[in-house]
Amino acid sequence: MSPVTVKCAACVVSAALVSLDAHADAACTSPWVLVSVAGIPPQRALDFTQLLRAELASRHISVCESGVGAPIASIVLSANEDGANLDVEVHDALTRKRVRRDVPLASLPADGVPLALALSADELLRASWAELAMTDAPAPALPIPVEVTRVNAESLVAQPTPRRASFALAGALEHYSTGTTLFGADVVAGVRVLPRLRLSLRFGARGGPSLGASDGRISVRALVGGVAGALTLTPVDHRVGLDGVLRCGVVYATFGATPNPLALGRELSDWAVLGEGGLTGWITLAPAVRVATTWLASVPLRSVRPTDAGAAVGGVAGIGVAGSVDFVGMF
Repeated sequence: MSPVTVKCAACVVSAALVSLDAHADAACTSPWVLVSVAGIPPQRALDFTQLLRAELASRHISVCESGVGAPIASIVLSANEDGANLDVEVHDALTRKRVRRDVPLASLPADGVPLALALSADELLRASWAELAMTDAPAPALPIPVEVTRVNAESLVAQPTPRRASFALAGALEHYSTGTTLFGADVVAGVRVLPRLRLSLRFGARGGPSLGASDGRISVRALVGGVAGALTLTPVDHRVGLDGVLRCGVVYATFGATPNPLALGRELSDWAVLGEGGLTGWITLAPAVRVATTWLASVPLRSVRPTDAGAAVGGVAGIGVAGSVDFVGMF
């Protein structure tokens, strides 16, 4: 292809772009964005306008110098006094806000400047319009076009909905001021009833070291259950968090007697009821996997205490401390 042909082709393309620009302005309808340029080379300004027009056209928003009704936003492109940066400023008529960004020229190739400017203008528009999606946002100055509502729906990242149900396996330890220690394993099923509030049911089995008595030894085993409420004290979407916990537990404890020679003993089984409160710290390892540790102070509301010759030995009574490590699956 000869140089003359190339030159003619360039002239045709340039003329077509100018014609496209003129027709776009002539056909501009609501909603539309006004663009004004000051102190920018004409070709760079034209390229910026065309790139921005193409971007917003995909969202059915026009870019014009004039149009039907008032513009929903105005974009002013200008050069800084030192010439090192170009300013992109958006005057949002819907939110009555002005947002601005400096685009440094030194870090951009010359042919990439119009695209960087167009992307900056588009980002500023979407950032300003995002306010309109807030539930407590001020009333807009103009009716919100459906096109802007769609932009927000496409642009805003929805916060992940907290997973409602959970299932956990836990290793548990309990100790009472009477000297009785219980340890074992639990299964825990939970459900989130509010963004920060979770309810759960716990069932498990316990064993523990035997206690010495004057007439022999007393062994202990137990079945446990409980219902708990956990209130998340930290942001629910963080990787690490802290919950406040209140729990009501029941313990069906069985104390077995191993009497000394010539002594007598019998087994004691009864229910204890516990009121417990404390904290749970947790860390999320994956979207559906969490490890938690819980520490609670407990006060028996109904105690169980075995006796030897009329004296109490151990039992689920007195002040207690309960701890667990839970491996939690959420869904």
